[in-house]
Amino acid sequence: MMSLKLPYDLEEEILSRVPWKFLAKLRCVCKLWNSLILEERLNKKNLSFHMHSYSGEHRFILKDSGPTISAVGIEEQKNVVDPPSLIVQDFTLIKAQPCNPIRVYKTVHCDGLLLCVMDNQLLVRNPLLKETTWIKCGSDFHELDDAYSLGYLSHCDYRILRFRCASNSRNRPSRVEVCEVASKTWKVIDNISFDWFLSVPLSILSLRGTPYCISLREDHRAFVQSYDFFTKKGFSP
Repeated sequence: MMSLKLPYDLEEEILSRVPWKFLAKLRCVCKLWNSLILEERLNKKNLSFHMHSYSGEHRFILKDSGPTISAVGIEEQKNVVDPPSLIVQDFTLIKAQPCNPIRVYKTVHCDGLLLCVMDNQLLVRNPLLKETTWIKCGSDFHELDDAYSLGYLSHCDYRILRFRCASNSRNRPSRVEVCEVASKTWKVIDNISFDWFLSVPLSILSLRGTPYCISLREDHRAFVQSYDFFTKKGFSP
């Protein structure tokens, strides 16, 4: 029996409709599928298709101190009379050894990538492709004082933002650093001063690659701050 050769664009369209949790298993089918699944264009099409298909589904990540985190979603039913359903799905970040337990202090996410703060190191995890990147934190690292966010300049140039407000860091000086995920290099951003502190330490999120956080001044005025990876001029309301 002769094998049927599908057009390249048709194979791409088919793969873009496969649920992302199954895509990683298809990489071993052939070299073409492996290269297709790793392409940024296919990942964007896959994300766009499933966001449109499940427009009533809202997902967020539950923080966990172990090697497993949970994605929780509220899915609205097609029948408006029925109540929404709760969907919980667990992800294993990395296999832990019984004699070497893994502790995750903080978890943030950006467009499908997860950033986990651990002891003296960071883990960037792509649950779709099951790829991991370990990044060292440096000597001035403190897992509880430092705040983190994950963003990007482009979809192939992700950045980690780490900052510390002196107001809530046990008299440690304020500091802002940015890490390029691809090269794993940190850069201290100079000439940035803080007259605010984080209202809720875990209130940091990323929207279209830009980190946002809820801030609070000493007069108890709350506002939203964002960091621009392009200008590197610090935070702006």
